[in-house]
Amino acid sequence: MLSHIENAGSALPALKAATDEEATATAVLIGETLFQLGEKELAEQIFLRILNNENSTMHERNWVLNSVDAIDFRTAAIEKWIKDFFDSKSEELKGWDIYSNYDFSMSKMILERWEVI
Repeated sequence: MLSHIENAGSALPALKAATDEEATATAVLIGETLFQLGEKELAEQIFLRILNNENSTMHERNWVLNSVDAIDFRTAAIEKWIKDFFDSKSEELKGWDIYSNYDFSMSKMILERWEVI
């Protein structure tokens, strides 16, 4: 969670202008901040852009999933992405691979918390 969110309101125009930030770690923080400032649609767009990017790494997906969990950001589209990802990885991953795919583990934890699985 952002520790000084109450002082972030003045940065809203700059945050909105930065929604296409390419650096994933920065984009995730922008999304988290926008969510906390009530700009949930913009935050969702940022998160889904990263999650849907076929070039996103496991760590980049995990950054998004950690933020989704930390701010309890549940939308139909995010839930669908997580469930679809979990289902596809459940069929693909075998043995110890399950434990070394942190985005899969995080997806499972979120879906269990949301009582989807």
